[in-house]
Amino acid sequence: MQYLFLVAYILVAAAGYTLKYLNLRHLERHGAEIPEEFACLIDGGLLKKTRDYTVENTRFGFLESASGLSLRRPAADLQWGCPLPDRFLYHQRRSLLPALKLCLVLSLHPL
Repeated sequence: MQYLFLVAYILVAAAGYTLKYLNLRHLERHGAEIPEEFACLIDGGLLKKTRDYTVENTRFGFLESASGLSLRRPAADLQWGCPLPDRFLYHQRRSLLPALKLCLVLSLHPL
């Protein structure tokens, strides 16, 4: 059961990293382009600063998560177990989906 939660966590993390990577790639290619409809409303210098900040912040986020900080919570869940969903399944004898939702919410909550 613990491996199921680990796989779910890895899938959610991979989806998040993929979306951040796609956003980063799009910002690097097209982030400085101002649509004609908004040319009179958006300042080009401010847009460039905002884009540069977002790109650097996303890159730093990748480095931070690569350092292992984002793996502390699932490691703790696997070490001590995630007893609440196990008890829920054992006592309620219901489907696995509510327990997965509960464990996902618990594992994404900051320590």
